[in-house]
Amino acid sequence: MHNRKAGFAFVGMGAVLLIAALFLFLYNEGNNARKEEENRDIYEELSRIIEQKKEERAAEIETEIQEETEFVPLEILTTEEERSAEPEETPTTSMMTLATVDGYDYIGILELPALELAVPILSDWDEKKLDIAPCRHFGSAKTDDLVIAGHNYRRHFLNLSKLDIGDEVRFIDMDGTLIDYTVAEKQTLKATDVDVVLESEYDLILYTCTYSGTERTAVFCKRTTQK
Repeated sequence: MHNRKAGFAFVGMGAVLLIAALFLFLYNEGNNARKEEENRDIYEELSRIIEQKKEERAAEIETEIQEETEFVPLEILTTEEERSAEPEETPTTSMMTLATVDGYDYIGILELPALELAVPILSDWDEKKLDIAPCRHFGSAKTDDLVIAGHNYRRHFLNLSKLDIGDEVRFIDMDGTLIDYTVAEKQTLKATDVDVVLESEYDLILYTCTYSGTERTAVFCKRTTQK
């Protein structure tokens, strides 16, 4: 009789654990689905903004061309000294155009064709922002030292380790500029291996946590678009 009760208790405990596992699975799937929908909405809004920027820039270029061909009246010509003066310094190349969606600033869209993935990239990072989308850790695409960190969510960087050497990576900034890269190296780093990233000479680095959380999957990319 005692063995029978123990058997019933064992079966009951197994059923409870099975139900708990099922609830956890459903929760994770629901969370992933929510993240996918949120990222899709942000991606679509950023794509719209990028297209608008492209159209505005095309209109500016057309206006500049028209102005260059117009007759310049003599009275606005400058002196020889003024004409030979050094032009004003242009803004530093590290400056990035940002787009704000739902109160958060984004620098562009990262595309990983081999993974069939396109994700918006936030302009800086903290734990709350990483929960929304991959984030710029530091650097810029304009200065060829951009580092992007992302959680190992399914629609973020979960499959980052599946990228192969030679795979294409694309980044579209908020001015509509497309920069192409190829995967040149992959490494599994310790969480303390900060110098490997800080001292890297690669143009783009993507990284995420492994399942254990104690290591990082890092993908190092070389720029292929001409400057």
